[in-house]
Amino acid sequence: MAHTSKVYRLIEALHQGPRPSEHTVLANGNNTITKPTGADGAIVFMDPANTAVVLLKSVNADQGIIQDKTGAFAITCGGASFVINVDANTVAAVRWFRFQ
Repeated sequence: MAHTSKVYRLIEALHQGPRPSEHTVLANGNNTITKPTGADGAIVFMDPANTAVVLLKSVNADQGIIQDKTGAFAITCGGASFVINVDANTVAAVRWFRFQ
């Protein structure tokens, strides 16, 4: 069977790590991350030296869900974007993936 599960695709993207990725400078406050055409989701790798609190939001007005300051987290994107809120400037690597 040639069908590859969504879980396998996500694990494969995590295993490959933050490259190739889009390095994003995150400013203090809400940062909108726009999904490229064809992407189904992203894995965000926070800077290992980050000390800022990280919140994942669907829109600016959300309260957000706290994420690991120095780890990685995944999000599937139904909409055109998502928001990462930080309480100090930092950097993240965003690796987009597609379910095929």
